[in-house]
Amino acid sequence: MPAGLELGLELGLELGLELGLELGLELGLV
Repeated sequence: MPAGLELGLELGLELGLELGLELGLELGLV
């Protein structure tokens, strides 16, 4: 696996988790 792809996957996962948590909290508070 190319290093760039691995980095992209890691960043995507981190961003996805952060966004998912924020959205989940907002939806849960409503």
